[in-house]
This record gives sequence, C-alpha cells and structure tokens, in this order.
Amino acid sequence: MVKQPIFMTNAEKKCRELWRQCVKLRDRFCVICGWTPPELGQLNAHHIWFQSAGNWKVLFDIDFGTSLCRWCHLEREYAPHVDNEKFLEKILPRIKQDSPDRAAKIIKFLNEPKEVLTEKPCYAEIAGKLQLKFKELESSYWMNKDIDNSRGAPI
Repeated sequence: MVKQPIFMTNAEKKCRELWRQCVKLRDRFCVICGWTPPELGQLNAHHIWFQSAGNWKVLFDIDFGTSLCRWCHLEREYAPHVDNEKFLEKILPRIKQDSPDRAAKIIKFLNEPKEVLTEKPCYAEIAGKLQLKFKELESSYWMNKDIDNSRGAPI
C-alpha cells in the first residue's frame, strides 16, 4: 500500500493510482536493475522529480515517472530515497537511451526554475487523460505479450 497524504481527495487518489498504473504498464520492469516481475503490481512507480514541490502538471505526467523494484527504489546506494542525485545520474542516461525526447523534457524541467502552481487541478480532466493513456498502454502491453508468446519467449 502506498502512503498518501491524509488531506488527499478521492479524485486526487484516483489520479495518482492511474498515474502509477500507467508508469508501470509503460516500463514493465525496473529501469535500473532490469528485473521483470511476474506481476506489474510488484513494481513501484516513482516520480523522477519529487512531488512535494506542488507542480501537479508534472505530478500527473507519466514522462516524469519511472518503474523501480523495491530494492532499487528504497535500498540501494543510488535509490531515490537514499541519494536523489545519484539516482538521477543513474536513471537519466537510461531514459535518454530509450526515449531521447522524454529525457530532454525531464532535463529541461530539472534545469529551469520550478513553478509552484496555486490553481487547483481539474482531477476529472486529468483522470480522463490518464485513463485514455492507460487503455493505449494496456493495448500495447497485450500486443507485445502476444508477440512474445508467438516467439516462444517466456512471459
């Protein structure tokens, strides 16, 4: 169970859960060590940029999320909850290799002044966009599973 702030509305909780599901479905494995779990629920979705700064546009953008196993998320010397600088040094080259555009977006954001948004987000709109993204990723996930099965590769 993921710890969430007490003051979070049900709409925000739904958006956060959809965000986590999308990140894990996109990555499908720990992007640091490469571990592929038997079930996606065994991965942790982590915000590359800490969510506490109040920018909900980044908070719900799956480009700013990554999937990690519990060990890489919490325990290793370069785990984000141990040393975020080392984590960024480890993760950004991997993201750049897989998705140069996504990496450029993250690096640009990390290097610019942070905007704290004071207006309230429209959670219904955010949830709708995340649900569409989830359906797109889910379709891709099952298509790739079918391809893996047709090649005889283990799932």
